[in-house]
Amino acid sequence: MRKITGAKSLYCTSEIFFRELINNASNALDKIEFESHTNKNILDDGLIRLIPHKANKTLSIIDTGIGMTRADLAYNLGVGFYSTYLIANKVIVTSKHNDHDQYIWKSQPGASFIVAKDINAQQPSRGTNITLFLEDN
Repeated sequence: MRKITGAKSLYCTSEIFFRELINNASNALDKIEFESHTNKNILDDGLIRLIPHKANKTLSIIDTGIGMTRADLAYNLGVGFYSTYLIANKVIVTSKHNDHDQYIWKSQPGASFIVAKDINAQQPSRGTNITLFLEDN
């Protein structure tokens, strides 16, 4: 467990990031389920997948929830999300909202972030893929 020294925060242990990301994915699934009640064209498959890749030292959290827009990625990622930097040295978020294009958000600790349209999106889908590039410890 790695602690942030001198920080007065609820997000001071490295395990907290996982709870926050699963909670965010669950909320995204709740939102798409709610929309599926009024829009029968929306399929609600309700999945959260965790994909560790030991050789690449990555962990991906993938959901089929409502997805995020460009504005969501640029302005609405919260403190809980940023707790991922307790264990990651880079984070990439790819997200597709039903009514918007797919976008990629990239950042590293202490650096600004970039949000760009995903020009390599292979098929229309919905949801969010968060890939954490894990630190050595």
